[in-house]
Formats: sequence, C-alpha cells, structure tokens
Amino acid sequence: MNEEASLIVIAEIAAALTGFSGIAAAFGRRRERPWTDDERDRLTDLLNHSGIALFAALLPLVFAQYGGFSPRLWIISSLLWAGCSVFPLVRAFLGIVAASTWPPRLYLPVLAFFAIFAFQIYNAAFLQEGWPYLLALLANLGFAFIQFMGLVNPASHDGAD
Repeated sequence: MNEEASLIVIAEIAAALTGFSGIAAAFGRRRERPWTDDERDRLTDLLNHSGIALFAALLPLVFAQYGGFSPRLWIISSLLWAGCSVFPLVRAFLGIVAASTWPPRLYLPVLAFFAIFAFQIYNAAFLQEGWPYLLALLANLGFAFIQFMGLVNPASHDGAD
C-alpha cells in the first residue's frame, strides 16, 4: 500500500471513530445518569486523537498534490503532527503533576506518546520518511479506539455503575 492509500485509510478510520463517539454516548448508560469525569476525559481523548489522525492524514494528501510525497513533505507533516500533539501531551503531563492519584491506565499511553512525539522530531530532522509518520497516526487511532471501547464497555470500578 502506498503513502496516499495509507493516509486515505487512516482518514476514513479517524472519521469513523469520531462518529462512533455518538454511538458510545447512545449505547452507554449516559441517559440514566450524568457522565463521570473519567467518561468525559475518555470522550475528550477519543475526539482529540481521532481528530488529530484525521487532520494529520488529510494534510499530507493536500500538500502531496503540489509536490508529491517527498522528504520535505514528511518533515513538514512530522512537525505539524508534533505541534498538534503537544497540547494533549502537556495536558496529560500537567494532570500527572496536579493529581495525587492519576489513573494508572494512562501511564503507558502518555509515555508512548512522548516517545512518538520525540520520534516525529527525529523523523523531521534525520529520517524524513513516511513510515514514522504513519506510525504516529496509527498510535492516535489505537488510543482513540481504546477510549471508545472504554466508553462502550465501562469497567465496574470507573464509577459507571
């Protein structure tokens, strides 16, 4: 699969995940009770990560129409992804610092996204290839899907019962 096809597939999946947030709200038990803080955080993460993946998949497709899939495109794309992702990362880091108890389920994803963020900077500076960028978009989709599943199937300990 070439870069263009990969980006189109990622954009389609990201759009679908964003739309499924409505399904999560409808099938969840949110009609019978107010949303918990954890559920609001999950929905925010789902929308942030699927939105970043959608935007970050479509932007290179637009720019590729001008200059093709070149190293310059991957430099710009990796830096833009890092720029879009820095805000959720800072929010998560400040949440870790501010909270005396932070959900352990988020430690690994936050550390993984810090690593992917650093990898995008490395890609922009040295590799200048498409596969690291696609890896970052897949990470966004994976985390959005995990949040979606957490909304549809809340754990008994998350205050959803």
